[in-house]
Amino acid sequence: MRKRVAPLRGRSFRKLAYARQCAIRVYAELVKPSQNTYPPVMPITRKSLEIPPEVARKFTAKMRAFHAERDPLKRDGIAADTRHILLEHMPKGAKLRLADVLELFRLMR
Repeated sequence: MRKRVAPLRGRSFRKLAYARQCAIRVYAELVKPSQNTYPPVMPITRKSLEIPPEVARKFTAKMRAFHAERDPLKRDGIAADTRHILLEHMPKGAKLRLADVLELFRLMR
C-alpha cells in the first residue's frame, strides 16, 4: 500500500516551483546553439522557374512512372531522364542534382 503524501503548500511549493523554473531556464540555455555555430549567410534570391505545360505533363508522367516502378536502377534512370528534361528549361549555370529530383519526387508524392 502506498503511503499518502500531503500536498505541497506554502513555502515548499514555492521552492519547488522556483527550482522547476531554474531548471527550465538552464535547459533552454543548453539547447540554444551558440551564435558562432553557423557562418554568416547571404540571402539567396531565385528567379521563379517557368516551364511550358507540355514539359510539366512530362514531369508528372515521369513522376508517376517513378513511384510505380519497384526496381531501384530503373527508378534512378527515370529520375535522370526527368533531370535532363528540367535542365533544358532552367537558367544557364543552374545546378540540378539527381538527389534534388529524387527529393522533388518524394515531396510531391
